[in-house]
Amino acid sequence: NCVWIGARGPREPTVRYRERSTAHQRVAPSVLLGTGPAELSSMQYARGDFSHDALYHLLRLDHARLDSLFERLIDAFNADFHDEVAHLWARFAIGLRRHFVFEEMHILPHFKRVDPTAAAEHACEHAQIVTLLERISLRVELRFLREEVVDELTCTLRAHAKHNDEVLYAWLRSLERDATSAHWRSNAASALDALMAA
Repeated sequence: NCVWIGARGPREPTVRYRERSTAHQRVAPSVLLGTGPAELSSMQYARGDFSHDALYHLLRLDHARLDSLFERLIDAFNADFHDEVAHLWARFAIGLRRHFVFEEMHILPHFKRVDPTAAAEHACEHAQIVTLLERISLRVELRFLREEVVDELTCTLRAHAKHNDEVLYAWLRSLERDATSAHWRSNAASALDALMAA
């Protein structure tokens, strides 16, 4: 059974975009999905170079892209810019889903051979987050979005990112000089590069 990685608070009356605390003021993009500014500045990824650690760096760059979208989304939410919230939410939700699908197609099958339990946990977390995205999408469409729901999403994504860094991505980095996995990692990097350019 799946256990929600983000705590779900009690149901409260839904409110419109108003009466918000400072909890989401200027959420730092380096915090949400785990890509630090120092790490980004040190990335030496060259477009079309899919050798060694290219896959890991591309995954981190995609995290940074999603982080930036989420930061802008929170700014729009705090400012009551309803149309901007809807636009940014659509981009963020689609981008996050694509990121999950990529991992499930190109990385988790290989990781499953090494640690099937951890691979199943990651897939389960993806499913939980997608369910949360669907719930929030409806609220965004109706312009009824509570701060508590945004809190839940933020905490859930941070927990997933931490799990990614400690388990899945740590394993991926350990393969950087592994010749036996070079082919699938190169193919995955190429696929992710194309996805990010779309």
